[in-house]
Amino acid sequence: MKITDTEDLATTREVRLYPDCGQQSAILKYLGRDGTGAIRWQLTGETNRTYVVEGSTNLVGWYSIINVQPAARTAEFTDSTASALQFRFYRTVVVP
Repeated sequence: MKITDTEDLATTREVRLYPDCGQQSAILKYLGRDGTGAIRWQLTGETNRTYVVEGSTNLVGWYSIINVQPAARTAEFTDSTASALQFRFYRTVVVP
């Protein structure tokens, strides 16, 4: 797996994952926090394909946060449960 970080590791804004498969990988872009501490994201992926955004605090246990289906290659969503956490890792999984 190839990982490209467009910022430095401490303040990652966008990470591109290129798995060894024929499907287009999704791009998650950090948009900032709102007034409640929730994290705002933009997902860029294939139009009308469903992606599950998963979260983890330890990179071992992953759980579903939201299903996203970009209508025009991008979709924005908010992780309102992130305000209670010091940090969280994110990944996307394509729904077959």
